[in-house]
Amino acid sequence: MSEHHRAAPPYIKNKLVKLIVDIARTDWPHFFHDFYVNILDMIRSKGTEALGLTMLLIASEELATPREDVATQRREELTKLLGQEVPQTMAAITEVLEQVNQRRRSPGAGGASVTSTSSSSGEATTPPPSPLQSADLGDGDGVVASAGGGAGSKLAFTASPLQQDGSLLQFASRKLLSDGGTRPTAARSDSPLGPDAEEVAALALRCLAHMFTWMQLTSNVSSRLLSIVFQFATQVRTHKC
Repeated sequence: MSEHHRAAPPYIKNKLVKLIVDIARTDWPHFFHDFYVNILDMIRSKGTEALGLTMLLIASEELATPREDVATQRREELTKLLGQEVPQTMAAITEVLEQVNQRRRSPGAGGASVTSTSSSSGEATTPPPSPLQSADLGDGDGVVASAGGGAGSKLAFTASPLQQDGSLLQFASRKLLSDGGTRPTAARSDSPLGPDAEEVAALALRCLAHMFTWMQLTSNVSSRLLSIVFQFATQVRTHKC
């Protein structure tokens, strides 16, 4: 599937991914031990990022919040298994978003260049403010408080805006999607990113948005991840203005 996914129609690809996740719902990890390993490998491999993120999104939807036909004991097992994979998953998504952002900043990447933390004269400048303070995202309720400080520190949340309707992630992913709410596979021709990069970025943000509804935020969301999410939200909003 990973070799031929580009040629497959989106509905076929999504059906196959759904089938794989349905198998994992009953067989992972006992008889399908490499299910999640394969997802992370695809996310980290060039050319299969979108497929891996699609599978991650469907896995989050189907396994972290399973339907009523899943036994209670199996639900608890799936929740525990997915929770163990969160740190690696957050690291993989962070890497993907950073790579897309770097591709956008590189010469010849197409579209408007991303806002840098350095000015044209080489002097350091202050990064753009969080989009959470903009009118589109409310008045900034839900403060993000640092639990330790430093570039690699984890962040503690109180009433996190990342989980609320109209959140940062929803805002950024909406802006990356085609007008009218179409899927990320239908990239806009006027996007600040190339079509492939736009699809990957939108899927990564959608994965974060869903995973943040069930995962433990205080121990798994780093300042590095928040920084790259803020950049996407701010810069896509700037492109649309």
